[in-house]
Amino acid sequence: MSPPSLSTLTSDALVHESHSPSNVHGADSTDKTTSRAKKKKSRYQTMPDEVDQAITTIYRELESVQELRLEIKLLQDKLQAAEQARQILEGRLALERSSREEAVSLRDAEIVSLKQQIQAITSAHDAQVQENNLLKQHKEEQNSIQAKLDEIQALKSSLRRLLGD
Repeated sequence: MSPPSLSTLTSDALVHESHSPSNVHGADSTDKTTSRAKKKKSRYQTMPDEVDQAITTIYRELESVQELRLEIKLLQDKLQAAEQARQILEGRLALERSSREEAVSLRDAEIVSLKQQIQAITSAHDAQVQENNLLKQHKEEQNSIQAKLDEIQALKSSLRRLLGD
């Protein structure tokens, strides 16, 4: 008799697994071996119980591989979404930094301009104060001269009166 093909093995294993009483009741693997040993072998089952159990285990592992692949895909999607969110946040941060740097540059330029204006105003103020001091001095001299002129005029009029003019 020739060895059974893989499709025959898989279909036999699936039929055997789906009709297994231990599978229906959710019993563990030790119950399967004892129930299979007690159960009459099907005429289509040409493999020993260990091989059948190994094939069943392989199928379970294959099913779990599919589930794991789905989980991996979901995690990759989440990772990609998180990466995109990170890139967006980095872009916002870079934009914020550049706008802050721009604002700081504008403020620095404004500060330099205001300092120059203050310096110009201060020098103009100092010049004005100096001119005011000169004008006060000149006014005091003028007042002094005027007082002396007034005194001279008073003396002249007194002298004219004395001389009888």
